[in-house]
Amino acid sequence: MLVDAKEGRTKRTAQMGIGYREVEITKTATTSKGVAPWGKLWLIAAKETGYEGKDRICWHLLTTISIERVAMAELCIQSGTVGDG
Repeated sequence: MLVDAKEGRTKRTAQMGIGYREVEITKTATTSKGVAPWGKLWLIAAKETGYEGKDRICWHLLTTISIERVAMAELCIQSGTVGDG
């Protein structure tokens, strides 16, 4: 993944480690009325590897898309970063 230079960030090609899993979010006492008591989502975790700078990338994304393989998680990450830079 190409990382553009910005204030405090080094331009580089980032190598990313990606993981995913299904998670369940439960309603709390302060949740709006009419909201389902729980919901299933997919968590995608993407962490830059081989780089220890303070600007290292670490993302946690939630999606309603059922993630069944790493390639699907990669597509979600790419679609969320289009135009970022």
